[in-house]
Formats: sequence, structure tokens, C-alpha cells
Amino acid sequence: MSKIIKLNVQNIKRIKAVEIVVDGKNFVEITGRNAAGKSSVMDSIAMALGGAKLCPDKPIRQGQDFAQIMIELDDVIVRRLFYKGGDSKLSVTSKEGFTHKSPQEYLNKLIGTLSFDPLVFTTLDKAKRVSLFKKLSGIDTAKLDEEYQNLYAKRRDANTIAKRAQIEFDAVSEHSKPVEVPNVSELQKKLDESYKVNNLIENLRSQLITIDSDREEFMRLLKDFEQKIVCLETKKQTVMAEIDSMAACDKIPFYTSQINEAQDMIVKKIKHEDHLKYKSILGDANKVCESLQHGIDKIIAEIAELMASKKLPVKNLELRDDDLYFNSVPFDQLSQAEKLRVAVSMAISEKPELKIIRIMDGSLLDSNSMQILSEMAHANDFQIFIETVSDEKSSNESIFIEDGEVV
Repeated sequence: MSKIIKLNVQNIKRIKAVEIVVDGKNFVEITGRNAAGKSSVMDSIAMALGGAKLCPDKPIRQGQDFAQIMIELDDVIVRRLFYKGGDSKLSVTSKEGFTHKSPQEYLNKLIGTLSFDPLVFTTLDKAKRVSLFKKLSGIDTAKLDEEYQNLYAKRRDANTIAKRAQIEFDAVSEHSKPVEVPNVSELQKKLDESYKVNNLIENLRSQLITIDSDREEFMRLLKDFEQKIVCLETKKQTVMAEIDSMAACDKIPFYTSQINEAQDMIVKKIKHEDHLKYKSILGDANKVCESLQHGIDKIIAEIAELMASKKLPVKNLELRDDDLYFNSVPFDQLSQAEKLRVAVSMAISEKPELKIIRIMDGSLLDSNSMQILSEMAHANDFQIFIETVSDEKSSNESIFIEDGEVV
């Protein structure tokens, strides 16, 4: 197993020249004011060991043409040189003078996930945290996740249909009984006939008035028209007889009431039909939801089975319901100390040959959390490099950086 013994950095980002001798110490605090070069020291470890993917586009300190990082490990010395044109050169040499022909390939076998910061892991949102956990644990649920999302979306749509159907169903729930609607056309026909008979009677009565008026006029004007009066009298008798033979229709209010009731029944029948329709839609939607939920439950069970088949990096840490649980408690509900323990344990569980963990924003941690990190580093013989912020060098063994140099 290897740890860092000495770090020498020149002209990297904000650093002028820094040499740090840690001699394999388990807990190394890099501190100083903001923009003093602390992060540059932390980044230089990843740049030297992790390869081009962890190197920035402009690693060389502004105004310089050349930069280098030298890291002395237990067995080898790693050098990475940077040139102004953008080129870089990596070499790994044993302390006996042997130079490895494929230096990055050699380092890749030594290092773990240098880009994994346990403290950052504790602050990720749930989705990103689970994704990183799967990556570190070698768990590939992409196909199951895609199928889960498809079924979840379909179930969401089915639930939307079901909720809408439920609202419509509830609105017509009082109309669950079937409705017999009378024949409105027949009632309307009878009503029209009633109006027709009454209009005819009124017309005849009007004729009678006219006849009486004419009769009086003729009697008053000419006695010679007596014969005509007789004729009119005869006609009058005929009309009166016809009136007497006809009875006035008193069914208009009845038929009007019947039609109004029939129209109310039509509305109720339509609502009853809506009741049946939405009852059917609701039933179908609920069946779809149940079927999709069954599919989702099956996928969750398959993921759980996959999780069970994997040896997860931390005891009592499990992945279920799209979240991490530790001792059956969701990760977000853990204390900061518990979160930190879990995250550091994940980094340690990789068991790399080069036992290094970098924590970039240690100023967020209280003294208890710092103590936890120190204890875990010593207990597992790991080397934790942590960056903090301080206005002046304290009396502890921290390394104080000021203006790109060690004070």
C-alpha cells in the first residue's frame, strides 16, 4: 500500500513553489486565506496522479512557461511536466531507477476515484447521489431505470385519466338510477292540438261577435233586411250549435307540466349515461394503474435483488426506493457525522493501492466532523488531504499556504 511522502509543486495555477513533506501522515490539513493557492495544492495531487481528465485547460501559473508536479510515494516518484503550448509529460520512476513504460496505466492500477470527494457526496441531491453510488459500486441499472421511468410515466398518465374520471363520476354520482323518459314528441303534439282547438273556439266566438254586430246594424238600418237577418239568425244558430258540440280544452297546464317534467327526465338520463361512462373509464384507468404498479413493483424487486447480489461498499448501506438508506434511515435524514462516515467509508471501500482521499471544502465541517475524519484516516491507514480556510497559521500541524507558497 502507498501513501504520499512528499509533494513538490511549481507554477501550478496559483502556486509559485510549494514543497510539502507529509511522510505518509494520515491526516493532512491544507489551510490559508481564500485565493492563496490551497485548492491548487489539492488539485495538483489529482492532476499528477489522475491523468489528463483531471487536468485543467490552463494548469500553468499566469506569466510562466513551465510547470511541474512531483509526488514521492512509498515506492515510486511521479512527475508531471506542463509546457506552455499545452503539452504535458508524465513519468513514474521507482526508487531503484526503473522507469515505467506506461506510467498512467500504472497509476490507474494504484489510485481509486480521486475525483470522489466524500464531503461533496453528502451535499448532492438524491438523484445525483444515487447515480454516483451506483457508479462507485459497479451497479448498472440503466435498463431497469429506463423501464421504470417508462412505466412510471404511463402510470402517471393513467392516474391523471382516473382522477379526471373520478371528478366527472362524482359530479353525476346521484344519478346512478336509470331514468324512464316519457315521449316528449307525443306530449308536444297533444299540446299543439289543444292550442289549435282553443284557437278555433276563440275564432268562432269572434265570428259570433261579428255576427251580432252585423245583425244589429242591419236591423237598425233597414227593416228590408229582415230576411237577411233571418238567414243570419239561422247561421248564428248553426254556429252556436257547433260551439255547443265542442268542449274547450282544459289540458294545456297538464301537458305543459308533463313536457317540463319530461325535459328534466332527459337531463337526468344524460347524467345517468355520464355516470355509467365515467364509471367504465374509472374502472379501466384503475386497472391500468394496477397493472403498471405491478410492473413498477417488479422492477423495484429486480433492482433490490440486484443490490442484494452486489457486495455494497458499506455495511448496513442499501439502495431502495431510488434512495440510499443507512441502518434503514434515508440518507438525507442522517446526521452530518453519519453522512460523513458513510461517504468516507465508500471511498475507503475501493481499497486502492494508493490510499488517498481529497476533501476540498473542509471549512464546512465542525471540530467533531474533523475529528471523525482524522480517526477514520488513522483507523484505516488512509491519507486524507483536506482544504480549510484560515486567516493565520494555527498551532496544529496544518500546512498554511499564503500567496502560492508554504508559510
